[in-house]
Amino acid sequence: MSTLTGTEPTPADQGAYRGGQYQTMVRGSGFLSFTGGLAVLAILPFYPPTEQIGLWGWAIVIPTTALSLLNGLRGITLQNHPSMNALYLSSFTGIAQAGVLQWLAGGGKAPYVQLIMIPMFGAGSGQPPARCARVVAFAFLVALSPLLYSSIELASTLLEFTLLSILTMMVSFVLSSTRVHRARLKDASEHATELAHLDQLTGMANRRAFDHSIEVAITGARDTGLPLTLLLCDVNSFKQINDTFGHAAGDEALKAIARAMGETVRRPTRRSAGPATSSRSSCVTPTRRRPSASPSGCATPWYARRGVPTAARSRSRPASPSCAS
Repeated sequence: MSTLTGTEPTPADQGAYRGGQYQTMVRGSGFLSFTGGLAVLAILPFYPPTEQIGLWGWAIVIPTTALSLLNGLRGITLQNHPSMNALYLSSFTGIAQAGVLQWLAGGGKAPYVQLIMIPMFGAGSGQPPARCARVVAFAFLVALSPLLYSSIELASTLLEFTLLSILTMMVSFVLSSTRVHRARLKDASEHATELAHLDQLTGMANRRAFDHSIEVAITGARDTGLPLTLLLCDVNSFKQINDTFGHAAGDEALKAIARAMGETVRRPTRRSAGPATSSRSSCVTPTRRRPSASPSGCATPWYARRGVPTAARSRSRPASPSCAS
């Protein structure tokens, strides 16, 4: 029944909403808003909002009900992108709308106050327990508010909303626990994926990551028409380092080289390392320089043969080039 909308969504995997599914929350909120609007339209002919302020009651009810229906449809179709705070506040506005409708209809036996259960259910299914408890407390106050201007069956009202509050909080605790579990599984999966694509010694991307990166880079170069540079680095006399100072020193040398590459190679670049015992590494980067002829008559590289323009000019000091096809 809410008329509150938002423009910038908050990612559902942040803060208290980690592990939540944002689109599902928006669709659910939209469905409840639309259902509440339809329920109001069904009740209005039997309990018109004219008891307190006469025909002016229709001037309040008609626009708010229309907005509830419209926002509900926009939420169901994902045309609306409210933030998580907006979804939270929509529970309060929905409860307040039910309370105002009950007052306009004169209180007593008017059933509008029963519609409070719709935004309460929305809070229980989408909000963390701390926020849900605030919604439940506000709903309790609004449910008892007709005592200020009319009479209600206090005992049955207290029993009904006590049971409803307990169920709402139980749903909130269960779904909140589910979201936390889902977030932990997602973190574990992402960590495992990251480890599977990193060289454990240097922290650089490994061969698996390189194979993926080169395919992405080739596709990007084809789409943009920009040249693509593949740089191979080989440490001079690395075997001598291992033989003279030991493999531990060689490992430290590889780590230092990896740090140096990380500090000097410009983004966007993907740096990859060979096996831990290897002194070879490579990096792939797009460049806006126009391609030039291969140095020293080397054969056309394999990535050039696949239709990717290359930038072969090097700013490094002259060296005996070697080309691998």
